[in-house]
Amino acid sequence: MPSTDHEGWAKRLSREMSAAWAIARKDMRIYYLKPNIIVSGIFFPLFMFLAFAIGKNTPPGSPIPGLISITLLFSASSIEPVLIPIDGG
Repeated sequence: MPSTDHEGWAKRLSREMSAAWAIARKDMRIYYLKPNIIVSGIFFPLFMFLAFAIGKNTPPGSPIPGLISITLLFSASSIEPVLIPIDGG
């Protein structure tokens, strides 16, 4: 006879995913949606990307790894001064 443990596992996974999404939304609202984070973490890398990508004869997908890299670099370096004082570290 098949076990009904699968249903319990699926409900637990659904609850945990819902809780994780609620925490992620709260963290984005508190830490990442501040004006200085948006400017230095999103706009600056985007404009750097456009400055080097416009006018080049490359395939459209080839500069994307560079865009991701500079976005991660500037996002990580711009959240640190905001995150440490808020968390009390």
